[in-house]
Parts: sequence; structure tokens; C-alpha cells
Amino acid sequence: MIRQPMILAAIPNLADLYPILGGSDFQGLRKASSACVKRMKESWAAIVK
Repeated sequence: MIRQPMILAAIPNLADLYPILGGSDFQGLRKASSACVKRMKESWAAIVK
């Protein structure tokens, strides 16, 4: 659960190189990172409760 967000953060995003692509998610990085954050929130919610 920790390794996946680190791998996603290390992948260069095309939108950083070409600002005109900022609104699109060709590589699926936003979708994958939001899924990782959701899983982490769910697991921490159980621990906090």
C-alpha cells in the first residue's frame, strides 16, 4: 500500500512537460493515485475508529 503511490509519484507526467495537456489524464496517473488514496483512507479509517 505504500509502494504503489511511490511508484506513481516517480512516473513522469506528460502534462508537466506539455502544459496544454493539463486537463487530460492520458496516462491514468490521476485515476490511479486517487484509487491509492481511497484505499489508504479506508484502511486508516478502520484504525482510527
